[in-house]
Amino acid sequence: MRNTIVVRMARALRSAGLVTLRFNFRGVEGSEGLHEGSEEIEDAARALAELERLHSRLSPWVAGYSFGARIAAELTPRAGSVERAILVAYPSALYGADPLAGLGVPGLVLLGGEDPFGAARHLERALPSPPAGLEVLEIPGADHFFRGRTPLVEEAVARYARSALER
Repeated sequence: MRNTIVVRMARALRSAGLVTLRFNFRGVEGSEGLHEGSEEIEDAARALAELERLHSRLSPWVAGYSFGARIAAELTPRAGSVERAILVAYPSALYGADPLAGLGVPGLVLLGGEDPFGAARHLERALPSPPAGLEVLEIPGADHFFRGRTPLVEEAVARYARSALER
């Protein structure tokens, strides 16, 4: 939850007027449990439930970076209450794009042009026709960590959120 990209995403969403909640998956930064790749969706589901409990009048969005983007994409159709998804550095070269195909809500997929785990070219191979409402944006020259380009991530997320909230 202290990752630079995650912090910048949260800041961008707050600047657009959204409430944010960042959390660590199990086994990260001393949290309980072991990070093993499959139970983390339960962590995300519990975090979403808590956010909905605290802010019951809001329609929740989900956002995630890298592995967190994969988890957010898998959680979205399962939760049923999610209005939008923002997925940064979605690792389609590692996990494929099935969760994106079944997302079921509008969203933004923000990719680094030089990301070996999921540049736009990887996503296009895995998902030739993104579902309606899913915007794919690539930051040219950016690697998986968006080194030297993290302000562009924040700007893109803020721009997307503001535009979506105006509709």
